[in-house]
Amino acid sequence: MLADIAPLLIDNGIDRMRDFFQTSAGGFADVDAAADALAHQLELPRKRDASGLAKSLRRGSDGRLYWHWDPLTVALPMIHPPSEGQGIELAASLVRCPVVMVRAEHSEIVSDAGVALFHQLTPQLEVIEAKGVGHMFTGDRNDAFAETLLEQLGRFAPVTA
Repeated sequence: MLADIAPLLIDNGIDRMRDFFQTSAGGFADVDAAADALAHQLELPRKRDASGLAKSLRRGSDGRLYWHWDPLTVALPMIHPPSEGQGIELAASLVRCPVVMVRAEHSEIVSDAGVALFHQLTPQLEVIEAKGVGHMFTGDRNDAFAETLLEQLGRFAPVTA
């Protein structure tokens, strides 16, 4: 199960995400500040209850909150290098097991063309749309994503008691 990722990514969206990583590198005073930054990044209204974001943040030794991603993400050109698309396309063409992609309704990195290419490379792909969210929805709505993940896993590997 994949969260809003496809073999063909929108370059402008990747650039915006890279910028978000860089502007967030200094951390946040509290969860509300992180929620404000995320809402600004996604160009969506800020959620009133930001407590769900706490699971996606860690407290640094300076007392500030930081996203769980690797800090080297902003220090190195690791996001979307030119060769990445070819590697993802090759991997997608080799996958034989069931694949489910949860696509964010307001994704800034996955396009209809990316989904179409993914379907072409991975015919067994199923796409579920997460309504009202942008690419960072696993951080903002991690419980909802986990619930969907468990439902999908139950289809392919039912739990028996």
